[in-house]
Amino acid sequence: MQTNLTGLMQLTQAALPALRANSESIILNVVSKSGVVAQAGQSDYTATKYGVRGFTEVRKVDEAETGVRVGGMYQSGTNTRMFAKASEEVPNHIFTEPANLADVVVFVLSRPPKLWIHDIRIEL
Repeated sequence: MQTNLTGLMQLTQAALPALRANSESIILNVVSKSGVVAQAGQSDYTATKYGVRGFTEVRKVDEAETGVRVGGMYQSGTNTRMFAKASEEVPNHIFTEPANLADVVVFVLSRPPKLWIHDIRIEL
């Protein structure tokens, strides 16, 4: 809860004054597909991601009249080697490569304001 939801909320609140001071700013929350899909055995993690999704949706409404555009990215698992560090055997081919996600983020962030992509869902 502290990392996935509370930390994101606190960071956003701290950054909003600076973001609002610019003519254009973007918040793109990396939510995870667990913010839209229930997965067996992941109730705690999924609860935090549903919270991030709700927070993102309300931020969109709250910032609609400011220069801050808000969106969410709902991606499948990412090959960050987290499982290897935890000594868990997981087939890496089922995960999205970080460089590929970075390409998607650059694409989303580079759209002109008239073509803002509010949400993007990425799956393998």
